[in-house]
Amino acid sequence: MRMSVMAITLATLLVTLDADVALATPIGCETAVLKGSAKLADKTHQILRKCYTAALQARGRVCPDSNSALKLAAAKRRLDSQLSHACGGNDGQCGTGDDDTLSSIGWDIGECPNFLNSDCHASIGDCGAISQCVSCIDDAIVSFDVSTCFGSFAPAPNGSAVQRCQMALCYESFHFAAAKSKALRKCWQKRAAGLHAKACPDPGDGKAQAAIAKAATKMQAHICGVCGGSNHQCGGGDDIAAVDLYGASF
Repeated sequence: MRMSVMAITLATLLVTLDADVALATPIGCETAVLKGSAKLADKTHQILRKCYTAALQARGRVCPDSNSALKLAAAKRRLDSQLSHACGGNDGQCGTGDDDTLSSIGWDIGECPNFLNSDCHASIGDCGAISQCVSCIDDAIVSFDVSTCFGSFAPAPNGSAVQRCQMALCYESFHFAAAKSKALRKCWQKRAAGLHAKACPDPGDGKAQAAIAKAATKMQAHICGVCGGSNHQCGGGDDIAAVDLYGASF
């Protein structure tokens, strides 16, 4: 199965930053960045997933369409507002001199990490630039994730067993990615709050690794239930064939 990459969003950001500095005070701003990034990634996923699901059933539709683009822009504006309020000092505005310092929240990294060869390499001078960086990274990773999954499938009749399996592969991998992202976020937030001092997810807070494993088991069960043929189990002789899912070039 082709695994989703969205789950690396928060983990990659945290690894990119210096671990000790990234978990320093002020906690409110740092938590806002973590939560805001996760919420934006989840919302972007929802919007694009809906668009690509419709496109899978009606070949030729382009994603994101105009309606999706408007919703994505609104989600990014919400992140801007959240980070300005949490990180922008007493006036709640980024770049006015009383922001939480970039070094205190682990964002004194010069410029945005350029993941997936995207255009996410703008300089970071205040919390407004952090919002733009997080938005860019989330957009690059989620867009790649969703378009790669849905775009890799061979055409299949609407409502067919093959199409249902195709949709399950994408949906369940996305659900797993969201669950993993949530577990990582909680683990790092607990470390930031001083509840533990271990690397996440393992050993982390003692819960993240188990939560991720549980989500992986759930994903596998759901996919096999849809793609595993009449017995709803993977590995039997009547599973949906990879060539039917992805075409002869698979």
